[in-house]
Amino acid sequence: MGYPYPERKRLSVETDDFFEILSSLQAEHGQQTALDMMCTYCLKSDSAYTQRIGMEFLYANSYFHELQQLIDINKAHSDPSNRQWGRVYQYVIDRRENGSRVEMLHQLQQIKTKDPELKCVIEFTKAFLYLDMNHFGQVGNFFRYAAEIIQQCQGCFSAFLLSQPTESVFVHVPLVTK
Repeated sequence: MGYPYPERKRLSVETDDFFEILSSLQAEHGQQTALDMMCTYCLKSDSAYTQRIGMEFLYANSYFHELQQLIDINKAHSDPSNRQWGRVYQYVIDRRENGSRVEMLHQLQQIKTKDPELKCVIEFTKAFLYLDMNHFGQVGNFFRYAAEIIQQCQGCFSAFLLSQPTESVFVHVPLVTK
């Protein structure tokens, strides 16, 4: 199979494999069936990388019940990186449930990582928490360095999602209703 996204540079081999699988499934089964099949793939994969980026895929496509399952898998993973990803995504999903924004921010600020993709997820989650709390100054501060965060994340799945027009990727940020 050829490279499915000639209009963008290759990301990583694992990321491209993920996109190739999705593209192949979409061509063969249609959009919704392909998404459902990728959801199952994310939950059943033994790849530590797929288990990490699968959380972003599930969140972006509103598979929240399955996302919680994958968060639990990652939090119990033998790989410390996956455990850290699971911890961060627990805050991502907890944000939807009206948890304590201040506590979530505090916990996210305590997480130290060298993984640029995880940093990207952490920083965007913090920005959305500030937005939820109407701390617009903090949101403005975030946008001053958001492009730098995404740039440091070149070659990462999250950076690809964040850099795409919303109509070409199934990304949304559900705001919490109060």
